[in-house]
Amino acid sequence: MSAVTTGTTTQATDGAEPAASHPFAPRCSVPSPPPQRRGRAVFYHGAILAGALAVLALCFVLRVQGESKVIVPGMSEPLPDLCHVRRFLGINCPGCGLTRCFLCLARGDLAAAWHFNAAGFLWFVAVLFQLPYRCVQAWRAGRGRRTQFPMRLATWTVIVLVAALLIQWAARMLFG
Repeated sequence: MSAVTTGTTTQATDGAEPAASHPFAPRCSVPSPPPQRRGRAVFYHGAILAGALAVLALCFVLRVQGESKVIVPGMSEPLPDLCHVRRFLGINCPGCGLTRCFLCLARGDLAAAWHFNAAGFLWFVAVLFQLPYRCVQAWRAGRGRRTQFPMRLATWTVIVLVAALLIQWAARMLFG
């Protein structure tokens, strides 16, 4: 292997690529993911988008009746209570009231939403955020571009959402 010195840089002349530290070395572009992986990314973001849309659609269909009942218009019976903590222990869990909070938020009844679960405001915003975010990510994945997923931001978002649930639950348990 021989080297050619031009100015202040040295290049290999045996056909090898120039060193990455070379100021005129070609920049490496990140290759697009293979089509199979692209399809999985589109499906992943599409599934989360579909889930968020389903939650929001149900918010406009279901109704709150009284303090603890959620009904489907046209049905005589309310939906069953799904909280096992309340069913077996007789106390509300941190997530109790989220469904009723979402239903009230979708109709603009902020006072009732706050009454059912104060942390539901943050959770509702998180669900709403999924709509544009997942559309953009699915579009990027479909075009073969890398999706942008700031792991640190996602981790802190989950921590804040769970902490909000626990704090509002503790406040309700302590102060009624």
